[in-house]
Amino acid sequence: MLFCPSVCISIAAACFAWSFRTIDGVAFGYAKGKLKHFPFNPQLIVDVIPADMVINALIVAMLEYANQSTTSEIIYHVGSSLRNPFKFSNLNELFFLYFTQNPLIDKEGKPIKVGEVTAFSSMASFRIYMAIRYSLPLKV
Repeated sequence: MLFCPSVCISIAAACFAWSFRTIDGVAFGYAKGKLKHFPFNPQLIVDVIPADMVINALIVAMLEYANQSTTSEIIYHVGSSLRNPFKFSNLNELFFLYFTQNPLIDKEGKPIKVGEVTAFSSMASFRIYMAIRYSLPLKV
């Protein structure tokens, strides 16, 4: 049996506050106010699924595999992109809404303010922006 989940985020049943496992660097970089620009196409579909749904699907797949009489290999893919498409723009919007209402607290005890992430639809445009914004001022 081969079991292939998508990117797992949080858990749907309890909705713990953004308990990411695979994209935590992006989420917490944003929450700390450090991630202001990111190379992503806002219209691109992200295949994400809550971790508890992955575990439920894994249990069902194991039961099915244990009860089958053939030895053929079965591949289970657990995802959401076809039935419930989730775009990067949705993720950007959710990050903004969540972390403006539930900001992280800095070392001085003040809430960290976050803004919307600037999206770059290509690596070329991202590199040009980074060169103009950060490299050129260092050379002057």
